[in-house]
Amino acid sequence: MTVDGYSKLMEADECIESDWFCAGCRRWYMYIIGGAKEAAAADLATFVIGLESPDDEVKVRYKLTLLNRAGEIISASQVGADATFQVGGEVFAAHRCVLAARSGVFMAELFGPGKGTSAAAAAPVRIDGVEPRVFRALLHFIYTDSLPEVEVGEGGGDDDEVAMARGLLAAADRFGVESLKLICGDVLCNSIDARTAVDLLELADNHGCPSLKAACVKVIKDLLAKVSP
Repeated sequence: MTVDGYSKLMEADECIESDWFCAGCRRWYMYIIGGAKEAAAADLATFVIGLESPDDEVKVRYKLTLLNRAGEIISASQVGADATFQVGGEVFAAHRCVLAARSGVFMAELFGPGKGTSAAAAAPVRIDGVEPRVFRALLHFIYTDSLPEVEVGEGGGDDDEVAMARGLLAAADRFGVESLKLICGDVLCNSIDARTAVDLLELADNHGCPSLKAACVKVIKDLLAKVSP
């Protein structure tokens, strides 16, 4: 989709709509809505995907990638970053409007009452209870809608992927990034066994992941059935 006519000067609620396109034997369209009237959201834009037959029950997973005029992916950078986060012993720079657009929790943290002053905006936000590598992966997902490559440690690639998914599930729940919760739930569903089922069930229950919870319950029931006389 090539977007012509978009700029930060779009009026609030102004809309640019795409032509219909086909995917999965259905017709879809996309449109962009200009920033809201509120000053805190004036620089944001909302991308919406519509289905021709909205009454159909369809589960969709999609990825949006922003390209420049040369067709190259525009990667996230620290240019223009206006927020910093202290996580463990590391400091992360990010863009307030991007985080607020993807997370209501970040919206409240960065643009809530008392956050509009220059002193409040400049002060680093301290994030406790999250590993730096997990927060880095969370930011990567918020900017790109994809998970980064997991750094393989001594535990092996699979163990590291599961550990990252566990940490990201908790972080995604904490910051209200629901699409990331679904992805982490899928990853963890593939790692359930007799050793991890109870622990993952507790994790799913604590962080509101019904698909993972159901998968854990099934594994536990199957294990109990095997040992029952």
